Amino acid sequence: MAKETSKDVRVNAVPGTQNDDTIDFNSFRLSLDNLNSDTVIQTMIGEFIAPIVKLFYPRRAEVIQAELLSEEAAKFYGIPEVSAKLKDEDAKYIVVTAYDDFVDSLIRKPTGTADDAKMSFFDRALTLCLKQTSTFYGTKVIGDPIPEIGDIVWIDYADRANKRGGIYKGVAEKIGVMPGGIVASAYAAFENIVGTIGDMLGETPGNETLTPALADISDLCEGPIMEKGSSFGGGTVETVVIDGLPVAKDVAGYYVTMKGAARAAGVTLTTSSAMRESENVNTLGCPDGKADIPGQKTLYAKNCEGDVCDPKTAKDGESNHQKGNAFDIDMEMPSWNYSGNESYPNEITPIYKWMMLNAHNYGFIRGVDTERWHWEYVGAGSSQFAKVSRNHPSWDEFFINGEGVDTL
Repeated sequence: MAKETSKDVRVNAVPGTQNDDTIDFNSFRLSLDNLNSDTVIQTMIGEFIAPIVKLFYPRRAEVIQAELLSEEAAKFYGIPEVSAKLKDEDAKYIVVTAYDDFVDSLIRKPTGTADDAKMSFFDRALTLCLKQTSTFYGTKVIGDPIPEIGDIVWIDYADRANKRGGIYKGVAEKIGVMPGGIVASAYAAFENIVGTIGDMLGETPGNETLTPALADISDLCEGPIMEKGSSFGGGTVETVVIDGLPVAKDVAGYYVTMKGAARAAGVTLTTSSAMRESENVNTLGCPDGKADIPGQKTLYAKNCEGDVCDPKTAKDGESNHQKGNAFDIDMEMPSWNYSGNESYPNEITPIYKWMMLNAHNYGFIRGVDTERWHWEYVGAGSSQFAKVSRNHPSWDEFFINGEGVDTL
């Protein structure tokens, strides 16, 4: 009788065996021949994984680290789809780092030895691309066990297509047999490899975004009730007024937290645009209120002739400002009408430097590669360079030759 193949990811790490995933090996495969696109990191999952596999949910994953978080950490997730699934007054919050047997077994795991340096370019590229699929947030009801290293847990994704917004759903199987020291050294080697291949590709993911507790905004003046853009489902958005401008209320606390941290460091963040709707609005009923704050229709008409815009401007209904998570912040840097090809490493201002080093800690990242001033709140679990790669000229070499290199 043929020997049954083990489904334990640690014994037989065949893609998907632990979760009974179905793989079509005749489909498109990534190789050195098609690793020739500037967007390979962003498209690798969509173009490589999705077409060849049917994944089943919830999924089993192998724990390499787990810890309880304070109750305040519930505010740190920053991913609405995840937060909505974690509301439970009697639960403790938990974060688990775990290997999804399909995603992780596509690459060779680090061993913590010199052999890690021999990983192929293909393995390293996949390591970089899939690195962020391993963190899962969830709740632990009183009496439930805390996962240990080596245990098998149930996990899911709020965004299954892109494997983002990891959700921990409980222990599937108590094993806990993997020596902690070995796993720790292997994980450290894994992180080192990611840094190396990131430098090779010029696409280092950078640090993960965080979301500190919201600042109290109850003392801010109420702004107008505004309409979301059509691309974001429409509907109304309540606002408060900051720097005389309307800011979506559900994002304002995060922005005020970052603004306060910058002020404590001697840096003043001045907002030039935040929440927008199609038409102009005003905040004249509030301190420092403004009249005729441009809507998206006004800006598009001003900046665009036909489909050519300077600066780059989204059509009405499609700007992230109309979603409510985008902020234009004065960086005091040259070239407001920045074309995307110039670099000014000798003209980095204290404001821009502070934002480059710190914004991700408050859930904010650069959102448009031609606009140093455009920052978007994405919450926890994204990456510092998710939308603007670290080697783009608009970072002014800060993360290639400058002070930012040592922060990655």
